[in-house]
Amino acid sequence: MRLEDVSAEIRPRTSWEAIDLGMAMVRRDYGFIMLAWACTVLPFCALLVFVLQARPGLWIFAIFWFKPLYDRVPLIILSRSLFGNRLRLREILGSPKFFLRMLFGDLTWRRFSPARSYLMPVGLLEGLSGNSRNTRVSVLNREANAHTTSLITACSCFEATIVIGLIGLVVMLNPSPTLGAEMEDWVAGFEMEEFFPIPGIVYYTLTAAYFFAMSLIEPFYVGGGFGMYVNGRTRSEGWDLELRFRQLEARLITRVSKVVIMLLLGSLLVASVNESRAQEPILDLETELAAEEEIGSSPADTAATILQQPEFEIHSHTRETWHWGNNSDSRGGDGAAIFQILGEFLFWLVVVAAIGGLAYWIYTYRHVFLNRSFKKRSATPHSRATTVMGMDVRAESLPDNITQTAWEAWTAGRRQEALSLLYRGSISWMVVRENLPIIESDTEFDCIQRANELSNRQMVSYFNRLTDRWTGAAYGKIWPDDATVELLCKDWPFHHKEVSS
Repeated sequence: MRLEDVSAEIRPRTSWEAIDLGMAMVRRDYGFIMLAWACTVLPFCALLVFVLQARPGLWIFAIFWFKPLYDRVPLIILSRSLFGNRLRLREILGSPKFFLRMLFGDLTWRRFSPARSYLMPVGLLEGLSGNSRNTRVSVLNREANAHTTSLITACSCFEATIVIGLIGLVVMLNPSPTLGAEMEDWVAGFEMEEFFPIPGIVYYTLTAAYFFAMSLIEPFYVGGGFGMYVNGRTRSEGWDLELRFRQLEARLITRVSKVVIMLLLGSLLVASVNESRAQEPILDLETELAAEEEIGSSPADTAATILQQPEFEIHSHTRETWHWGNNSDSRGGDGAAIFQILGEFLFWLVVVAAIGGLAYWIYTYRHVFLNRSFKKRSATPHSRATTVMGMDVRAESLPDNITQTAWEAWTAGRRQEALSLLYRGSISWMVVRENLPIIESDTEFDCIQRANELSNRQMVSYFNRLTDRWTGAAYGKIWPDDATVELLCKDWPFHHKEVSS
């Protein structure tokens, strides 16, 4: 099995998409499947009818029972076609081992399994049996266990519809009234509970109609199960990821091979050019030496001639360098000095950057240090909040007797004003008397958190109850009853005289 040769898109699908994939594969190869079906299944069914000719009542049952054997024909075609292998008819006819593999179990205890076409490839294509097959089946059943029942139910309904339609068509188009009359007599006797023998022509008609319907629908049933099987393997084993990795590997190998070939050709070309260039002066030198030998020059003249060649020319240039301080030893001193200067520059650059970053960080978060370390909270009246959530909490803005004024406002129908007086008076007392850090932007929840710092737990409990009534009335228009408000006014633990003092 080579995933690179797969002829369908391998990706995780839903079960219905997988069924549709399998049926699309059947439609693609439907002509060849029908040809193989006619060469294998049709002779076998004819043999069954011939063997059971004395018992025509068993014809349809025998044809129906051997369906798992017929399913192997479209399965072997679809499994090979999925990986790009187009089978020939003689290859199908020459595979008796494939048709007989696990046939006994498929015709006995697995015969009425609704997942027959879904789990058949486990034994036939993978060759698993025993515990290995049970493990694979348990994994696959997690993916499409319920959809297999829907698939076999739909295919059975299609078969029944085709059989009934064909029988009705034959009865209507039959020029002889024999078939219709015999069927009417048999049906009438069946309704009167007089079980007459079924006429032979009825047996033949039912058998032919059922075989025709089964031949049309059964390949699609096998294809739907095979599509779910491929999808189950894809989900459990990651076929889509493996295929992508193999495609990536093939592309990389192709590109690397092209680069290697280009590098080899380039290196051979460069080597050939250098060799040709190196041969030219050697040939010229050999020619001059041969000419001088013919003239009869001395060895000293020959050596001088050789040293005059371009290869033996001495090249020199002057370079000026700068040194820090007196450095009497100049061997390797230039490079060391440059690296030393560069290292010192980078060191001081890092130091300056670190100091600058630290200063910027301190400046950015200066409020943290000012609030926690360098600035103490002032108890002067100027540091106290004058408004909280838009409400004036100054002592001067409140009446002398808050509870009495609040109750009078409540009885007069000014309910929000009454609750506001109680709530503002409580916050004003906590800000002025206890100097709690309540600020203008605090919410009701923040005020409760600040009030929890009070040592008097009765005040804390009262403020929590008052806040619940206030928020319900202010935001939800849920007003407390008169008794609750009267109790809030009576139990108010904050003393306005201490606030104003």
